Amino acid sequence: MSYDPIITELKNQLIQLTSSEKYPITEVRANRTKHNGKAVYSILTPSSEIVYVGKTADLCQRMQDHINTNSSSDLNMMLKKYTELPQDSKNYQVQYVRIMDDRKRGQVESFVISILNPKLNKLG
Repeated sequence: MSYDPIITELKNQLIQLTSSEKYPITEVRANRTKHNGKAVYSILTPSSEIVYVGKTADLCQRMQDHINTNSSSDLNMMLKKYTELPQDSKNYQVQYVRIMDDRKRGQVESFVISILNPKLNKLG
């Protein structure tokens, strides 16, 4: 079996994600009409450094989880471990690429994390 087409598709998804429009995390959370759906996303600092990559079946809800101080996936809690990063999660940005297939979303997420090695994905 040739893996070239699979690797090419993963690379294309990585390029699409990193070149997609950046939105304030609060806008993505609030605008279900524009931003809702299944996606692989990256969270960026206000200066556009990608610090986290994830996948979700509900992008708006996931961004709510990331900026909600009562959630286990709270971005503010993750940021506390990296004090050199801006600490107000509401100033962060989001890029995303829509991917409907659950398995493919997982593959793209894993590939992007392995290539970009975002700081907040290293937390364990």
